Amino acid sequence: MADQPIRAQDEKYCSSCGAVIKKEAEICPKCGVRQSFAGYSEEISDKGADFLPKAVSCCVPLVGIVLYFVWKDLKPKASKDVCTWAIIGTLLSVFVYIIAAAAGAGSAMLG
Repeated sequence: MADQPIRAQDEKYCSSCGAVIKKEAEICPKCGVRQSFAGYSEEISDKGADFLPKAVSCCVPLVGIVLYFVWKDLKPKASKDVCTWAIIGTLLSVFVYIIAAAAGAGSAMLG
């Protein structure tokens, strides 16, 4: 903790490198990383996505892809969650389609 620089009332820590920067800064002057919500980044906690966005992303993968791009800067963990569920939904759809096609081809051969 002794390594951590002391910050003033109008300062915050960079979300990437931890340098002390002004609360209004949009980009860290030390590492150049854009800060999310200039002035408010310390109040935001990025927990993962709730059940509903994950379920919708799995059932309708396009929604998951859209949510990923909307949330990727604001909520990186939640955006990764919905993107993962969109990929899972896509793979499940392909799997079900292959099984249905194989079942249809099999019944056509028998009938």
